[in-house]
Amino acid sequence: MFILEETMNINVTSREALVTAAREIARTESLSKISIRRVASVCGISVGAIYNYFPTKSELMLAVIEDFWRSAFHGMGDDLFKEKNFCLFIKGVYERLYCNVQEVYESWLEEITRLDLGQGGKEQEARYFEHIKKGLLKVLENDTAIRQDIWNDQFTKTALIDFVFDNLLLLMGKREKECGFLTQMLEQVLYCE
Repeated sequence: MFILEETMNINVTSREALVTAAREIARTESLSKISIRRVASVCGISVGAIYNYFPTKSELMLAVIEDFWRSAFHGMGDDLFKEKNFCLFIKGVYERLYCNVQEVYESWLEEITRLDLGQGGKEQEARYFEHIKKGLLKVLENDTAIRQDIWNDQFTKTALIDFVFDNLLLLMGKREKECGFLTQMLEQVLYCE
């Protein structure tokens, strides 16, 4: 038994290492080039070892996409979240998101929308987007300069956040360098009498 253990090729890896390897494949080639076999080869492990972490390619792809969004949004720094003005916050979020996406994942947004990750993938992405929206809502609620008379049953804070988030993604997909129209419109609605 001792001799067998010495001759076995034991490559220990982690979920994070697999996601990092898959992200690197996507960054240097494309998202569509990720496969279980390719990630195993890059990591120097067996295909079966990857299935211990990701039973399907869809689950691996979801982990990569989730990691992409996490790094894009969470790589912004705490200084941005100290911003008290919701519109300036949205402008800062967009600028940093644009830089993060353009530098590393220029074609990803288009590829992500074409991927078929099944119902589980859509649900996981929706959960992550809800997490992001909760952060945006918190900043909106903390902006004391926003007129409170604008809110009603139709025009709710949650509906506004959905609108803002959808438009940020739309602008990213169009590769717009700024979101000035969106923030000016928000200023007119939220602050002007």
